[in-house]
Amino acid sequence: QRLCAPPELLGKGDAYALRVKGDSMQNAGIHDGDWVFIEKRNVARNGEIVVALVDGFEATLKRIEQQPDCVLLHPENPQFQTQRFAPEQIDIQGVLVGVLKSRNYVVKPPFSTTATQRARVARFSRVDAEALAGVPAFAQI
Repeated sequence: QRLCAPPELLGKGDAYALRVKGDSMQNAGIHDGDWVFIEKRNVARNGEIVVALVDGFEATLKRIEQQPDCVLLHPENPQFQTQRFAPEQIDIQGVLVGVLKSRNYVVKPPFSTTATQRARVARFSRVDAEALAGVPAFAQI
């Protein structure tokens, strides 16, 4: 399989793709089986959707809210609860910049509230495992 993505889908910096597993972000238009494009960053603004590594081993895709004494990871599905962690438990791995839908439709989800944070959504017919070389084992999120 081959992953073809235009450069504007990948953000400004180094980026990688992850396959979404689960329904916790469905109200943001991110569904089980979709591919997400993540710009590698270790910091994020409140309200951005991030890949967060929890306690050094569990990766999750959630909307982040950072407070002085805790980090809240908010799902975009009312069937899931917000998770609360001490700041030292969370390691931001990157910020969402795009979504490749796994189905034959394109949805433009409300990733964030500012124009500079808007992610692009696209659908392609070919998915490339080679493009995912080097993606860590926790990539199934």
